[in-house]
Amino acid sequence: MMENLKEKIEKWLAPKLEMEELFLVAVEVGSNFRIQVFIDADDDSLNIRKCVRVSRDLEEHLDVDDEVAEKYTLDVSSPGLNNALRIPRQYKKLIGKTLKIKTYEEEDLVVKLLTVEEDFIEVKNTTIKDKSLKGRRPKLVIIDETPYKVEYKDIKKARLHFEI
Repeated sequence: MMENLKEKIEKWLAPKLEMEELFLVAVEVGSNFRIQVFIDADDDSLNIRKCVRVSRDLEEHLDVDDEVAEKYTLDVSSPGLNNALRIPRQYKKLIGKTLKIKTYEEEDLVVKLLTVEEDFIEVKNTTIKDKSLKGRRPKLVIIDETPYKVEYKDIKKARLHFEI
């Protein structure tokens, strides 16, 4: 039943998202019909007004659906900068930025995103600061910056990396 509702929501959202020049990242339907919809844009145009318009459009469908009407809680938002990247399309606007990636082979990568392709991303290692020297300024550790590919199927988790 929940899977069917998820598919219905995805279908209902498609025309509105296209009109708003947005794309769907994920739909999560939890217990008690708690519906979370994560949307994004290919640029920085996603704002609260667009989230509200998408939410109202979806509410019109949910309010008349026999399976859901009156019993749902709806949250439409962007995935947020701290959340993991879920679909390849999200990577595109992060080209040139630093990502933190954990692979299924338990590798921890901190890399600069160079290009985004259909099945993989191309990245290069970034110069890192060695902070192990207590009380001294961190020194830069130069590492191999030759570009290489990371396939989406090998990525367990990826997110934007903020250096503090």
